[in-house]
Amino acid sequence: MTPRAARAVFAATMAVAIAIRLVLVFLTPYGHLVRNRLEGLNDEPAHMNYIRALATTHRFPVQTHHAAEPGAFDRADFEYYQPPLAHLIDVPVVWIAGTHAILACRLVSFVFGLLTLLVLDRVLGRLGGSTTVRRLGVAFLALLPVHAYFTSLISNDALTWLIAFLLTHQLLVLLSGAGGSASGFRPWIHVRLGLLLGAGLLVKSSIVMFVPLIVLADAWIAWTSRRAGRMAGSVVALAIGAAIAAPWYARNLAVYHSLFALQVGFGPPLAGRSSVTSLAQTLIGTVRYFWMPMAHIPGGPWVHDLRAFSAGLLILHAVAALIWLRRAGAALQVDHAGAALQVDHADAALQVDHAGAALQVDHAGAALQVDHAAWDAGLALLVASFVAAAAAQIALNLHWAEAEGRFLLPAAPAIVLFIVQPTVAVCGRLRNGDAVAWAWVTALALHPYLLLLFV
Repeated sequence: MTPRAARAVFAATMAVAIAIRLVLVFLTPYGHLVRNRLEGLNDEPAHMNYIRALATTHRFPVQTHHAAEPGAFDRADFEYYQPPLAHLIDVPVVWIAGTHAILACRLVSFVFGLLTLLVLDRVLGRLGGSTTVRRLGVAFLALLPVHAYFTSLISNDALTWLIAFLLTHQLLVLLSGAGGSASGFRPWIHVRLGLLLGAGLLVKSSIVMFVPLIVLADAWIAWTSRRAGRMAGSVVALAIGAAIAAPWYARNLAVYHSLFALQVGFGPPLAGRSSVTSLAQTLIGTVRYFWMPMAHIPGGPWVHDLRAFSAGLLILHAVAALIWLRRAGAALQVDHAGAALQVDHADAALQVDHAGAALQVDHAGAALQVDHAAWDAGLALLVASFVAAAAAQIALNLHWAEAEGRFLLPAAPAIVLFIVQPTVAVCGRLRNGDAVAWAWVTALALHPYLLLLFV
C-alpha cells in the first residue's frame, strides 16, 4: 500500500476499534447479566462497591467473604483484598459523577485502555519495529475482545496493563543503551522503574512478575559491560518499589495473615489442581478466554468448531513466532570474509556491520540506527515477560481454577509482537503484502466476535 493508503486503513481500523469499545462501555449490562448479546462482568459490582466504600467511609474495607462462597456475587463484597490504587483514582470520579458514577468509572478504564495502546506503539518502536508492524500491533490489540472488554468496564485491569506496558518500555530504554552498557549509569531510569513498580503493586499484585525482569535486565547490562556494580540499578528500583508498596502488603499480613491475600479473594485452595487433567483444563480455558472473555455463549457444533479454529490459529502463530525467534527476526546472508551481514527483516532492508554492533534500517525512506545487541536483549526481555506471565498463570491455577486469558495481558507487548512480526515477514514476500497482512491481522482480532451471533 502507498503511505497514504496505509494511514487511511490504520485510521479506519482504529475508528472501528474505538467504536467497539464505546459500545461496550455504554451497552454492556452492569453485573452478571446478559443484554444486547453482551455479558456483564460478574465482579464489576464488587469493584464498584470497593470504590463507593472508599468514597463514603474514607477507609479501606476489610474483606470477610470470598468469591467462591454462596451469594458472593449478590453481596459483591469480594474485591476488598485487592490493592487500592485503581479504586482510589475512581473515588473523585464517583464524587463528581453522582448518579452516573458507573458510566464515568467505565470511561476512566476506557481512557487507560487507549493510553495502553499509545505505550504499545512506543514499545514496538523501541524494538525497531517498522511503521507497518507498529500500526498492525496497535490495531490488533485495539480490536482484540479481551483487551477491549476489560478496558471498557470497571476493574483494576486497565490500569494494571498500562503500568505493565510502561514498565516494559522503560526496561527496553534501559537495554537500548540509554542506561545500558553503552553509557554510564543513569539512576533516573531505575527511579522511574521503581516508581512504576511501586504504583503497579498498589494496583494489582500480579505486577510482581516484573521484579525478576528488572533484575535480569540489570544482570545482562552488568555482564555485557563487565561491571558487576551495574546491578546496583536493580537494587535502587526494587527498593523504591518496595518502599511504595510496603504499607499495603504489611496491612495484608496484619489483617489477612498473607502477603498477597489470594485465599481471601479466591477462597481456600482447591485440591488436585496439579493433575494433568487440571493443567490441560488451564491451558484450554486460557486459550478460550484469551479470544473471548464472555462466558455466556451456549455450546453447539458451530461454537465448538469456531473455538477449535481459534485455538488452531493460536497454535499456528505460536509456531510461526518460534521460527521467527530462532532466526532472530531475520533471514541472514553472511559474507564469509566477515565483512558484512545483509539482513532481510520483514518489510525493511537492514545492513549490519561485521562486529554486529549496529543496524542501519531503511524503511519507507527513513534511516534509523538500532543497537544490534539491544535488539537481541529486547527480544529476550519480551520472551522473559511472556514466560513470567505464563508461569504466574500456572502457579495461580495450581491452587484455584482461574484460567482467564486476561491474566497473560501484562505480557501483551510480547504476544502482539510475536503475532504481528512473523505475519508481516511472511506477507512481505507476497505481492500487495501489506494489504494481506492488514486483512489477516484484523480478521484474526475480530473473528472472536462471531461467537456473539450464537447468543
